[in-house]
Amino acid sequence: VYKVEGTVVANGARSNYALENPLTGDILTIYNSSVGLTELLAHRNAGDYVELLVIVHDHHSGGYWRTNYVPGSVVVKEAPQVSDETKVANAITKLVADFTNYNVFGSIALPATDARYEGLTITWTSGTPTILSDAGEVVEGLEVDTNVTMTAEITLNDVIETVEIVFVAKAAEVATIAETLASIDAAADTAVWFEGVVLGFDKSGFYVGDETAAIYVRDTAKVANVVVGDEVSIKGIARIFYGTGNTAADARQFTYEVDASANFEIAKLDSDVENPMTDPMVKTVEELATTPFDIANATSAAFYGQFIEVTGKLENIQVGSFTNTYLTSGDKKVMINYNSTNEALALLTPLLGEEVTLILLPADLHFTDGWRLTFFGRD
Repeated sequence: VYKVEGTVVANGARSNYALENPLTGDILTIYNSSVGLTELLAHRNAGDYVELLVIVHDHHSGGYWRTNYVPGSVVVKEAPQVSDETKVANAITKLVADFTNYNVFGSIALPATDARYEGLTITWTSGTPTILSDAGEVVEGLEVDTNVTMTAEITLNDVIETVEIVFVAKAAEVATIAETLASIDAAADTAVWFEGVVLGFDKSGFYVGDETAAIYVRDTAKVANVVVGDEVSIKGIARIFYGTGNTAADARQFTYEVDASANFEIAKLDSDVENPMTDPMVKTVEELATTPFDIANATSAAFYGQFIEVTGKLENIQVGSFTNTYLTSGDKKVMINYNSTNEALALLTPLLGEEVTLILLPADLHFTDGWRLTFFGRD
């Protein structure tokens, strides 16, 4: 256990939260699976300098330590004095970490300041303005993805420095969510752009759907300020999640998801929009319980990304050391995802032992649990 100090920041693709030494720019990563991270959200947004407790979790294959935050331990402190030269150098480090090889769909809001340093300004110049403008706009009709070098000039009082960063201007247009799911590469991250309506939440993120399908957005740090019924445009990186630290070769689950921790943009288009997915597919417990664990069965399942209507007896069943809620039929069972919100799961408690019909959204296919179905607490 360590007591550490630093400025609360995001850490690119590594983590939604980290501590940065304002004097050196060194970063200590806080593990995304830490409990109580929402306590740090306001501090990250404000750029606060804090003291907190962490427990060392592991040394990642990427060459850095990950630590778990100890809930309730954060205290705001006075930040050390930092020279203008150091502030500019730190701003450059953050720009490089946040934007190197950033995928630009249509346009990007290029930062003009660094919230940590009052008076610091950033101006941008494109090396290929006919592809990606100084304002971050991709030319209409771009036919192929194109790398563009942007030069950022960082100014604070008398200190002026520049840095070159490569962006990727994307040729893609906005896609349906069914098209987005179909485009996700099983072996690599996939840049995506889609629009849809926020359908509901679980403990780690939320689902967005249109008339064609739904997709999961993993947002453990709650960076997306949305509610059910918000119509949104999302640009980001999608992948198949195989389990923490797992790959396709040793997969423990198959989850199609968008990662909100980095290279992620969300824009609200409208509010109070009705669910566009109004016709759930009817599936039986037997059908769901007999799906073999294989990526082909996840990718080819016609009901993945769709609401399904399932009828069965609602029971709490212990498997190994874990007790979860299932829909059962005879000796077959299918799990209600324990990652559904506590509020949604609480609504099922009075119905235990009853025959019920629920409207659910498949979350993933798991190597021991089979299909795990998310309940939003509405139907």
